[in-house]
Amino acid sequence: MNDTRGLGLVEFALVLPLMLFVYVMAVGFSDIMMVRNRVVNAAYAVAYTSAMDSSITNAEAAAILAAGRALLSPVEASSSIILSSVGPNGAKNGYVVRWSDGLGASGLAVGSAFVFPSGAAGSFGAVSNKPVQVALVTVNYTSTLASIWNSLPWKPFDVPVVNTMSEQAYALPLASGGAEWTARVP
Repeated sequence: MNDTRGLGLVEFALVLPLMLFVYVMAVGFSDIMMVRNRVVNAAYAVAYTSAMDSSITNAEAAAILAAGRALLSPVEASSSIILSSVGPNGAKNGYVVRWSDGLGASGLAVGSAFVFPSGAAGSFGAVSNKPVQVALVTVNYTSTLASIWNSLPWKPFDVPVVNTMSEQAYALPLASGGAEWTARVP
């Protein structure tokens, strides 16, 4: 009969590095997905909130941008949010920026041309005569796990420490009292 004492300990010692690797990667992946989810939620919240009224004052715009930044906690320090209202360019095809504000970044230049990404352009083709609220949220996310990995002396490759995540969200203003777009009021 063979002696099997200590076999469980040997198996555990062989499996432990793999289990630790899987656990650390799962934590790192879930952290990245959490930040990505916050960026998406903040972009859509800013766009839809700004589309709910027929006019926005400077104080309301600042409050909407601050609320969007609060949704990004705990990575709000490295974020920027731009809220713009873009509308049809009159007789010309395309859109122009009607007004724009930014938090952590400059707003878009008023009167400048705005081009929707190819995927969104088809969605707004049916409503090309309507203005659109646009929110762009960008976060420079610093990965703690990537920093730790890159500090190891025996690593086989480097992992990017800072990743830029951004989301652009669109909302059609809700028509209230005959207003066709969300105007800026000082």
